[in-house]
Amino acid sequence: MEWIRKKPIEVDAVGLLRDFEKRLEGLVEGAFSRIFKVGVHPVEIAKRVLREMEAEKQVATGGVIAPNLYDVRLSPPDYERISRFRETLLPELEKLVMDHAERNRYAFLSRPSIILEADAGLPEGRFSVEAEVASPGGMQAPLSQALGPPTSGFRLKVTSGPFAGLTLQDLQCPVSIGRAEDNDMVLNDPLVSRHHAVIMAEGGNIVLRDLESTNGTFIGSRRIQARVLEKGDVFRIGSSEIAFDIS
Repeated sequence: MEWIRKKPIEVDAVGLLRDFEKRLEGLVEGAFSRIFKVGVHPVEIAKRVLREMEAEKQVATGGVIAPNLYDVRLSPPDYERISRFRETLLPELEKLVMDHAERNRYAFLSRPSIILEADAGLPEGRFSVEAEVASPGGMQAPLSQALGPPTSGFRLKVTSGPFAGLTLQDLQCPVSIGRAEDNDMVLNDPLVSRHHAVIMAEGGNIVLRDLESTNGTFIGSRRIQARVLEKGDVFRIGSSEIAFDIS
């Protein structure tokens, strides 16, 4: 955690930050410049998130693991101002983190998550960011398990619903599923969250994890948080049933 900038961010992140700011301005429209004339600006948060990402990344056998949990603490006035746009800001911050990781070939244990919190001990205009490599259950993960074992390729096929027939072949973990265009499997369905679920390699298994979606992930009639997938399993996200098979 740091409050004061100590070193410049890497040059390769400058373009990502510029794109982040443009997207945010387009989404918030005319209110953007007016609302953020005072206090903490979202671009300041984005820069700090990337610095903490670099500071807290971990080197494991086979690659680099980037933090997947970012806790952003703001003064109460800044929190009130910024949290009005959390539905816009948080997905854009998560995309920024994933884009930076992709450029640098970093891996994650799970899809990055950004948390906003109010901290009465912070004055207006000051904020802090803490980043950590956390397992999907929330505990810090040992590096020996960070990248997980190699897995065979697998296939996902939508068997019913508006996207029936959509098939992704020769997949490797992780695979993200959701309504947003940055997912591996995009389901543009109002019942599907922007980032709904992820399929990950964990302890020699391939695991389907719900990402705290609004409408849930189901196997049969049972809503699941996490489930080891086996050949022939079918799960439901929104209006779509998806079959899992080993390639």
